[in-house]
Amino acid sequence: EMCGRDWSSDVCSSDLNKEVNVDQINEKFQRFLDGKKFALKKQETDQSWIYQGKLQINEFHMVDFAIQLDKEDKEAIYQIVFTNIAYCRNLEEYSEWVTLINELNVEQAGSYYFCIDNDGKVFLRHIGIVKDDLEQLFRILTSAGEVIRQASQKIEHQFGVTVIL
Repeated sequence: EMCGRDWSSDVCSSDLNKEVNVDQINEKFQRFLDGKKFALKKQETDQSWIYQGKLQINEFHMVDFAIQLDKEDKEAIYQIVFTNIAYCRNLEEYSEWVTLINELNVEQAGSYYFCIDNDGKVFLRHIGIVKDDLEQLFRILTSAGEVIRQASQKIEHQFGVTVIL
């Protein structure tokens, strides 16, 4: 993956000292989503809770996303990943894609980072720590649609339609 490094280490050390009950945060998050009428498929593993959904970008483009909330004892690290944003079909253009991905990250990603994996699939990632402010997490989640729409326009302008259908 061309993200450069593990962004999960980009948290303030002061954030790590406060103990949180991740089970309570997960329960609050479920109630919060229910209150927003934001239905997501939920899956539980030994290490995390995973919430999955789909986001309609335009008439022809649907992206999958997942929110993963780790079951750590001392902190509630979460990750949001949007997949199926675009696909580099011609790997001879891979370096041009990487250049565009880096430009997108500088120009418009904000709290998200665009990445491209070794197979040429473009995805969007955000990693953070959730405390009691679930509204902030929800704002970050829902802001991705506009970020992806803007990036898709630039990708299509440079490479043509590259959506994974």
